[in-house]
Amino acid sequence: MKLPKIFKYFKIKRKESIEKLVDDEQLKIKFVYPEDEEIAKIVENEVLKHKTLKQILKIKNELEDILNENIKPGPFEYDLVGHDCTGTYYYENIWFIDLLSTIYEYTDENKRAKRKICCEAILSDFYYFGVTFPDKVYSDKFNYIENISDELYEKALLEEQRLKKKLYKFSNEYLEEINNKKLQKFINFEISKHKNEYKKEEIIELESTLNQIIHNINNESEEEDIDIIKNKVINFIGNNQTFSYQSKNIWIIELIIKILENYSQDLAKYRALFCMKLLNQLYLFEIEEDLNELNKAEFEMIRKKLYSYYKFYDKLSMERNKKFL
Repeated sequence: MKLPKIFKYFKIKRKESIEKLVDDEQLKIKFVYPEDEEIAKIVENEVLKHKTLKQILKIKNELEDILNENIKPGPFEYDLVGHDCTGTYYYENIWFIDLLSTIYEYTDENKRAKRKICCEAILSDFYYFGVTFPDKVYSDKFNYIENISDELYEKALLEEQRLKKKLYKFSNEYLEEINNKKLQKFINFEISKHKNEYKKEEIIELESTLNQIIHNINNESEEEDIDIIKNKVINFIGNNQTFSYQSKNIWIIELIIKILENYSQDLAKYRALFCMKLLNQLYLFEIEEDLNELNKAEFEMIRKKLYSYYKFYDKLSMERNKKFL
């Protein structure tokens, strides 16, 4: 009896699908470092659990490379597990992110710093990604689901929330939070060393103003509010009208420099610009009183530091003006 064409088609497709399944042997994880035996086994088991995924062999190879610190130059290929352009990972690949987090936890940064940094960078990006499902355009690479039920979609959103909490420690927000705490601790220590030189209300005002610099200056800050904070600092250190300050307040300028230096490409950019603008203005100030030899040396040292920021800020302003000419 001859099978109808439609049944023949499904029989061929089923045969092709079976043939396309990756062999278990291909999914075995080869590890280089003897101490990685346990984590390599965990990775292998997870890969085998998801062997029906269309991209599984590529994913396995990527995990194996990370484990063996065979890190390729350039960004991670996020399209392996989602869609890089839209900043999304596919629901079916959430296991990969969890597994990468497990590799990170298992890794001793003293022995495998390269691997640790690689995992950290990828997980940091995934913190800002959201969950989605593959569409027909990507159905050749991923397991396309035509009808996504409300129940499945809700489950996916709950998983996204869980991952957000788990990956928060890799986010810039967390790094900034930790960074700010360390900076706050340092500033509090410096203030405690000088608190007997000022009135109690002056110390309270100084603490409040420095806290505003650390926590309140960002891309949403109003120019008017920024100017108020800047003038508060200047008037505490010296006199905005006479362009002068007292030598006893040099340590506060050092604190502003410390706040500025506590900056990276991704963190506290607006705060750094604020500090630079403030230091640029303070460079033009003079000391109010006559200086003894010790204070004179301290003043000359702070002037040299301020000059470097003055020149840098001046160059930055010129480049910015050229942009808009």
